[in-house]
Amino acid sequence: MVDVPNLRTLILGPGRLSLDVVNACLGFNRLKHLELVDAAPTVDYQLLKDIGGLGDLTTFVIDAQTVPYAPSDPIALADAEQERSRIKEAERQQSEEVERRRAEEKRRRQAEEDEDSEEESDPPCVRLGKKKKRHCSCCRTAIISAITMCSNCASAHKAQETKLKQEVQRQQKPEVESRPLGIIEAGPPQEDAPIELQPDESQVVSVIGVVLVDSHEELLCHNMFPKLSSLTVRGSAELVQDIIQLVSSTSITLLCLELAQSPRKMLPSVPPPQRFLATVDSALHRWASTLAHVVAHSSMPGAASEIPDETLGALMRLPRLEHLEISGWKIASNITETICRHTDTNPSKLKVFHLPNDSNAISIPLSDLRPIAEACPNLQSLRCRLKDLTDISNQPVSVPLAHSLENLTVGDTQPPLECDVVLGVARYIDNLFPRMKGVRPLEDVAQNADQWRWIDKLVKLRQSARLDDKNRPLA
Repeated sequence: MVDVPNLRTLILGPGRLSLDVVNACLGFNRLKHLELVDAAPTVDYQLLKDIGGLGDLTTFVIDAQTVPYAPSDPIALADAEQERSRIKEAERQQSEEVERRRAEEKRRRQAEEDEDSEEESDPPCVRLGKKKKRHCSCCRTAIISAITMCSNCASAHKAQETKLKQEVQRQQKPEVESRPLGIIEAGPPQEDAPIELQPDESQVVSVIGVVLVDSHEELLCHNMFPKLSSLTVRGSAELVQDIIQLVSSTSITLLCLELAQSPRKMLPSVPPPQRFLATVDSALHRWASTLAHVVAHSSMPGAASEIPDETLGALMRLPRLEHLEISGWKIASNITETICRHTDTNPSKLKVFHLPNDSNAISIPLSDLRPIAEACPNLQSLRCRLKDLTDISNQPVSVPLAHSLENLTVGDTQPPLECDVVLGVARYIDNLFPRMKGVRPLEDVAQNADQWRWIDKLVKLRQSARLDDKNRPLA
């Protein structure tokens, strides 16, 4: 490490550098802001750990869209989703086996209690004829008298009594406090504690796998990126996943994740979009109380994948979220309904809300701008694709809103509108957003761009007329 207290910001790239140069730059131990923009020829797991060891780092940006990522750690190579599913299945099977054995033991004890009130048949080894059970007048314990047993039956009877005694002791003992996996506490063996379950070989392997994975991650993530508050990752799903798992900071406020196709020629066991979305869900859960700026982008070729409603709901429920940008994905549900449902009790604090705007993006009706504005009263910038523009001209004039929206970036692929419909759209937008500074057409939607520029001019004309009326002296 090189102690250079005045060097706090370091940006490497764009442009390839040798690994020796990159590793040498990581020797500056007082860095607070580090950016790797297509700088390293390759990125591996060890490089991520070296960067995570910079204890003062608060902002980290890595752009590795064209750089192959080679996870060198065996745990990083494992399929996290399948591993968790396998572990959960093993735990479920263990739990079902425990419940099954408990139920069998309960039924057996109930059967023995029922037999206490009836005449019991003699064991095969009894030769003295039938005898009736007597019960202790104090504890009601069954007492069998005048019965002679062979040595085998006597041993079996004694073993059964010992097992029942151990079961009673186990139920009377308090449950052991749950402790984090990977932490082993030394202590004297509990010889009198019965074994509750003897799992089969596959279950033993699963349980050991849980301990190894969690203890490894706990040791690995300890003090990795401890002060990080801003994280931007552009690269493969594996790179995004590994960096998120490495971060130990609990105060991430800005999270920008972009999924790119991996340059490595390999067939992943889990499709990259699914792995990426699972990582996003994990990040939203970990930093739900601190996230204020979230960007989720995809530059994967082919048809866009869908963001499930659960992920959208988790985003809208973030209590401090002010900036949300989604691009390159398809919205799987009715976005307006999702927004209203998750902000019904607590209005959103969103100031910037940018929805997907590519050709695969979902379009929302123009009339839905009002419920979105009411659900997000602090909104200042909105980007979306619109549809059903002609429906608004047939609706009565709604009550104007005093909303703070200043920038509206929209587009549509409908046929050109008639003049009266264009006027109706401009009037509707002005009634909702009286502080509008500009209505801009989407950059990648050339169709009807001129039409939206005219709508922008009409909105500003209405604002000027309203200002003139306000300044007009009374007659």
